[in-house]
Amino acid sequence: MGRRITISIVSLIAVSLSLGILFLGCGPMDLRALVEQRVLGEGEGGVNNPPVIDAGTYPAYVPNGAALSGTVEDPDGEVLTLTWSEVTTYGVVFGDAEAGDSTISYTGWSGGEVVIEVTLKLTASDGTEEVSAEVTIQMYNTDFAYVTPTGGGDGSAPDNTLSEINAAITYASVNAKTAVAIAAGTYSGDSASGALITLVEGISLFGGYSLNPWSRDPSVNTTSIVDNSATGGRVIESPGGITMDTIVDGFTLQATTGGAASYSFGVDIKSNSNPIIRNNTINGGISASNSFGIYIESSSPIIQGNIINGGGTVTAGPSSYGIYSQNSSAIIEGNEIDGGTGGGYSYGIYVNNGSPEIRNNTIAGGSGLTTAYGILCYAASPSTPASPNIRNNTIDGGSGSAANYGINLADESHPRIENNIIFCSANGWGIEEAVATGTPTTVDNNDVFGCANGLYLDIDTPSYNPKDTVVSGNFSQGASYPMTNPVGTGNVSADPFFQDGLHLGPGTQASILTGGIDGAANGWGFNTDKDGNPRTGNGTTGWSMGAYEFDP
Repeated sequence: MGRRITISIVSLIAVSLSLGILFLGCGPMDLRALVEQRVLGEGEGGVNNPPVIDAGTYPAYVPNGAALSGTVEDPDGEVLTLTWSEVTTYGVVFGDAEAGDSTISYTGWSGGEVVIEVTLKLTASDGTEEVSAEVTIQMYNTDFAYVTPTGGGDGSAPDNTLSEINAAITYASVNAKTAVAIAAGTYSGDSASGALITLVEGISLFGGYSLNPWSRDPSVNTTSIVDNSATGGRVIESPGGITMDTIVDGFTLQATTGGAASYSFGVDIKSNSNPIIRNNTINGGISASNSFGIYIESSSPIIQGNIINGGGTVTAGPSSYGIYSQNSSAIIEGNEIDGGTGGGYSYGIYVNNGSPEIRNNTIAGGSGLTTAYGILCYAASPSTPASPNIRNNTIDGGSGSAANYGINLADESHPRIENNIIFCSANGWGIEEAVATGTPTTVDNNDVFGCANGLYLDIDTPSYNPKDTVVSGNFSQGASYPMTNPVGTGNVSADPFFQDGLHLGPGTQASILTGGIDGAANGWGFNTDKDGNPRTGNGTTGWSMGAYEFDP
């Protein structure tokens, strides 16, 4: 700001003469104005010139933590104050918001997010005037490696990608990354000599990205990993030592369709391997022997939100499995599971020993050539029983030509069967105790309907089967021969009149809508349905039965 100077008329005349100004005929005020114009010192004519500002020029993608390149100048040479701020609302952090070359960082990355579009503002003030300039940048997550079908770079950035997933996993592991982002497209290979993809601890895989800019929606952007092998094997293998820090999310996984493989696997989870497998579409392929959507051995993974098909076989006799769980304590929740088209048997879920949590799934037994099972439980020894918690699932026994079962209990099976909706087609049983040692711990608050052979086969009362009705919440043959071991409570047998697939609706009777156990009040460890909607018992009314909640 210029300084106003007070000056006497004598001095004023002297100054004017020294400047060679002729002021005859001018009044004192005119003289004062002439002198003030010369001495204010704010630029030509005493007018302040605003700062000149530039928020910087940036490449297509800017790494998280990069330095900005804002510049400002003042034509009058005055001291300026600078301030960076964010116009968008991500909550980015500036290293020094008063420096033109401040760094910028973001810590809110979530759910496979790799790029955010951030608008920044650089403001400068000379004390008289304030000016600003904005710039929009694409900032990328430096914790990821990047893959596209046509990549030819090193994988370090969204515009410097690799083309092979295994190479990106190696790059991520060597360079302390935590994940790999894989753009939409088809990535194929031959698993004859080993799994197409072998997981590495701490390196997650996320699919479903579009490009320019990178954004993620697996339901629209399909990232497929396909096994082209004729002899087949595994699309993804999770070896021992993998923890829940390793996630596979957003892929279509197709096992071999060559038909010559001894076995085919969409995902093979080895002993002591606990990854999170979620939001994928998985097919077990076509093999000469058994096919598996997901195979779990002596592990505790989370299998969540997937669409899983057990695949099929080219010969009569072998089986297909949506999920085969052996001696595991997996959490299997929110999936859509189909047993496939095995040449002999098909299983939505096969539980061989162990105690997995099976909840909020829709499960179909598939269409095995002879027999289909929604869920089969089996254990060879009473010391290692099959004791899953089967809760709030909607289970279709399938369409095996000889027989189908919603839930079948073979040797040493002792599950808790609660809050499920179970139905069958022709030749079907809702729940069958196949042997005397296959006895559930509880069978409570289920809806079993539409099963031509019977709602329940109770091996403890062989002369009084099938149990073809429900009396006072317990399965019974007529009114006089109820199930005795265990005694069922809260069960019903009614068509729920499914809507929009397997959802409940206004036409569903109240005993199904609010007749389930309130799992939250009983410590079940979940309180939402398959769609993520809240379960609403709150300790006063029951949850809905089946995979989907509906409040009347």
